[in-house]
Amino acid sequence: LVLLVMCVEWDAPTWAALASSVVAGSAVPQVGPLSRARWTALVHRGKLSLNRFPTAMSFEGTSDEFAFVLGPALVGVIATATSPRTAVLMAAALTATACVSFALHPTATMVTRGGERDGTTTAPVRRVPVFLLAAGLTGLGCYFGSVQAGVTWRAVDAGSEGAAGLIYAILGLSTALAGVFVPMLPASFPLARRLQAGFALLAVLSLPLAIVGGLNVGGLWPLGLLIVLPGVTIAPILVTAYTQAEMTVPVQRISWVMTVLTSSVVIGYAIGALLSGTLADRYGPLAAFLVALGAA
Repeated sequence: LVLLVMCVEWDAPTWAALASSVVAGSAVPQVGPLSRARWTALVHRGKLSLNRFPTAMSFEGTSDEFAFVLGPALVGVIATATSPRTAVLMAAALTATACVSFALHPTATMVTRGGERDGTTTAPVRRVPVFLLAAGLTGLGCYFGSVQAGVTWRAVDAGSEGAAGLIYAILGLSTALAGVFVPMLPASFPLARRLQAGFALLAVLSLPLAIVGGLNVGGLWPLGLLIVLPGVTIAPILVTAYTQAEMTVPVQRISWVMTVLTSSVVIGYAIGALLSGTLADRYGPLAAFLVALGAA
């Protein structure tokens, strides 16, 4: 991140800024999946009861969404009050302090490595369920990127570029609030059915957003209200997918699997943003919202 700031401040060639961005992105500490792996290890070590595990996953999902909402807002405030350079450097400082503290936390020793600590052998990962979970979360990431592209197009077209972040933050906020209620779902509602119902509901609740956002009905306010609807399904999907992974793979592989699932969301996000942004520039915002609907 410091290298990225230097490239921009010193008017380095565009390829240098892009290269430093690639390096920074590749170096992002995988705190989210590793934290989930630690919760899983606590369950397997008897430090956390199994019936409390869904609550832990819900807490993780809610924390992710709050960070997703508040992080960009905090960066925007810092960049406006000082400079974009300062905002990026503060992000670098947080990474160097908070992530190191997380790495050194005693729960890190709970996660087994290849069965070396508990004397067991590493069981093979059942790749088909993991692949299906990764594919589903790639679609969910594509949904995020497509909705953001559509919302941004609408906000820019209305001359209110700043409203795009606010509207998208509403999606994250509704998702975070929904995550609080995931542990209340009955145990008789199987995880696989939850995923199926979550994605189906996401597609249905995205229809009004696609119609209003794509056809520019009523300006930006209806868009901000309707984006709440799909948001309530996203946290249940994420929490259920991570819980399903915990039930599917051996504990020795859980860190790897959680990283794969988290990376799937990021990859899908990039695909959705690229595809929807390109189509929206050519055909208008309806194309972006239709891609989001298809991804769901």
